[in-house]
Amino acid sequence: MIDLKEWVRFDYPTDDQLKLINQKKPANSADYTSEELMVVPIAAANNLVGYGSRKWSISSLEKMSAEYKNTAPDFMQDHEHDESDDVVGTIFYSHLWNIPVTKLSRAGMNYLLKYSPVPDLDKEIIKNEGYYQVTCYAYIEASSEIASDIKYGRRKDISIGGLQLPRFLCPLCSTDSKKVSFTDEQCPHYMPYGVYWRDLMPKEDRKMLAPYYIADDFRQVIEASVVVDGDCSQAKIIDQEMFEALLG
Repeated sequence: MIDLKEWVRFDYPTDDQLKLINQKKPANSADYTSEELMVVPIAAANNLVGYGSRKWSISSLEKMSAEYKNTAPDFMQDHEHDESDDVVGTIFYSHLWNIPVTKLSRAGMNYLLKYSPVPDLDKEIIKNEGYYQVTCYAYIEASSEIASDIKYGRRKDISIGGLQLPRFLCPLCSTDSKKVSFTDEQCPHYMPYGVYWRDLMPKEDRKMLAPYYIADDFRQVIEASVVVDGDCSQAKIIDQEMFEALLG
């Protein structure tokens, strides 16, 4: 059983973490030592609405967390998939946090809504589903430049990258037992393309615009990147503020 308060910290790997890391090192190389590595805890994705009006389904987050855990994807800088020099580490473990609304403190709720582009929508999602977060752990070289950048808060936002073929579900037509995509004939709604899309539509069409879309049927993840500003406002290298709000 993972002790979250022990794992969620930017520090040298614990004995358990180092054991997992060495299971994924290059073949026939010497085992890494704790002193040469740093572990980076990452909030990669959640079930709230991002700036692009996308919300991941819980089943997609479950698959995403399993992919990060089992495939050892790269930890990168800014999705430069054709630049091997931009790989700065490896993700060695992941799990899905599930915090029911009854277990989420007022400080936790305020924290999540503080960073939300649509706090009213996200508050309803949390009330209905609770809060789900794909939490990953990457290892990097302790002597690397990015380790210093992360330690002193110069690099913190996260964006995930991968190959996805999701279905886009309408939250107004879908139910717990029935998934309805925007392409289904029974769905009369427009799919949004950003939290400010409504302002660009003709007034007569705005009432048929869905507040967000649900990305479902996740396929594959290949990396997580440090970026200047990602789509998911809570996706970040886990800092003291997030730690205290959600785990304190």
